[in-house]
Amino acid sequence: MKVRRDLQCKSMKQHLWLAINLQRGGKMVKLATLATPYVLRPSEFDTFATTIENLQTPSKHVSTMGKYIRKKNFGSLKSHDYHVLM
Repeated sequence: MKVRRDLQCKSMKQHLWLAINLQRGGKMVKLATLATPYVLRPSEFDTFATTIENLQTPSKHVSTMGKYIRKKNFGSLKSHDYHVLM
């Protein structure tokens, strides 16, 4: 909470500021209405997953990566899959 107040005092990263919730007795809460810029919307994630699924490489070493991305199961990826994503 202190870090979020510091961000507000410095007018930085407005999407991380706290707001006063009068329904909860004036407690400070995170703003839920603003989505962070680094989180993909469902339509954007679908586009990303489709692109990864259709990725063609000469050695076919990323052929199974698409199904893990679509299921949002990133823990099953291998280290070379992460390098392809980068």
